[in-house]
Amino acid sequence: MEGILIYQLMQLSPGVLRQKITNAPKNNKKKYVIALLLRDFCLLSFAIGYITTFISVFGNENSSVAVASFCMIISLHFVGFGFRASDGVIALAIVLLIMFIGSVLWFVLPTALGLVANLISILLILILTSSRPELGNAGVYVFSYIFITGMTVTGSLVITRGLAILTVFIMLSLILLFKHSANDSKIRLHHLFKQINLHSKTTQWHIRLALGISIVIAISDWSNLNRPVWLGYACMSILLPQTGNYLKRAHHRLAGIVFGSLLFIICTNYLPESILFILAPAAGFCLGLTINYFLHSLLNCFGALTLATSIYGLSLSGSIRIWDNFIGISIALIFAALFEIILKIYQKNHSLPLTNQSI
Repeated sequence: MEGILIYQLMQLSPGVLRQKITNAPKNNKKKYVIALLLRDFCLLSFAIGYITTFISVFGNENSSVAVASFCMIISLHFVGFGFRASDGVIALAIVLLIMFIGSVLWFVLPTALGLVANLISILLILILTSSRPELGNAGVYVFSYIFITGMTVTGSLVITRGLAILTVFIMLSLILLFKHSANDSKIRLHHLFKQINLHSKTTQWHIRLALGISIVIAISDWSNLNRPVWLGYACMSILLPQTGNYLKRAHHRLAGIVFGSLLFIICTNYLPESILFILAPAAGFCLGLTINYFLHSLLNCFGALTLATSIYGLSLSGSIRIWDNFIGISIALIFAALFEIILKIYQKNHSLPLTNQSI
C-alpha cells in the first residue's frame, strides 16, 4: 500500500510536493521527500533514454524534436487542452504541422515576412493549446515551436524531419486519447476561435506573447546574432506570465543566466575532464527539485552550454548566452511597456476593461 501511495504522490508537481513537505509534521515528511526524489529520478532517466533513442533513430539533426517532444509528452501526461480530446488530436496535428513547416520554410523568408509567419504561427499554437492559461501549456508548446523552427533542415533531411514529427504526433495523440478522453469536455475546437476578442485578457495575453517573441526573433535574424533561439526563450520566459511583474522576472532570469554561465565555465575549467559528462544530468536532476525561477535559469545553463560549447567553444558560448539573454530580456521589457501603453489607449477609446498590469 505504501508503494501505491508513493506512486500516487509522484503524480503531483514538484511545487505541490515541496509544499506538502513544508506543511507535513516532522515524522510524516519522509514519504513526500521519497516521492519527490523518485519522481525526479524517473523523469531524468526517461528523458535520457527517450532523447537518446529518438536521436539514434532520426539523427542528431532532429535533437530539437527529441527534446521538444519529451516536454510535450510529459505535459500531456498530466494536462490536456481543456476541450474534447478527439478535437485535441486535430489541434495537435495543426500545431505539429506548423512546427514542421516553420522548420523547413521560415528561415528562407525575408525578415519582415518571417515576423508575420512567426506571429501567425505562435498565435495559432496559443489558441489551440492555451485557451486555459492556468493549465500551463503555453510555455511547453511555444518553447517547442522556437526550438524546432530554430533548428532548420534542408534537402533530404526534410523527409527525416517529417517522419520524426509524424512519430511525435502519433505518440501524443495516443497519450491524449488515453489520458483525457474520460474527462471529455463539451467545449469543441471551433469554440476556441469564437472566444477570440480584444475584451478577453487571454486574447490580449496571446497577442502580447506571440508578437513579442516574433519581434525578438526578427531582430535576431536581421542582426545575424548567434543562437537566436536563446533570445526567443528569454523573451518568452519574461512575457509568459499573465500577471505582469516583468521587471522582477527579468532580474531573476538575467542573474541566473550570468551566475549559471560563469559556474559552468568554472566547473568545466577546474573539474577533472572525466566527470564533466555528469554536469548536465546533475543540473537536470536539481531542476526537478526546485520551483525557484532564479535557480531554474541558473541550472538550465548547464544543458544549453554543454551543447553550445561543442560549436563555439567554452568562453564564447558563455558570452553568447549572457549577451543573447540580455538582449532578449531587454527587448521583452521594452515591448511589454509599449504594449501596455498601446493597449490602455485602445481600451480607453473602445471601452475595453483595463488590465492594470505592472511592468
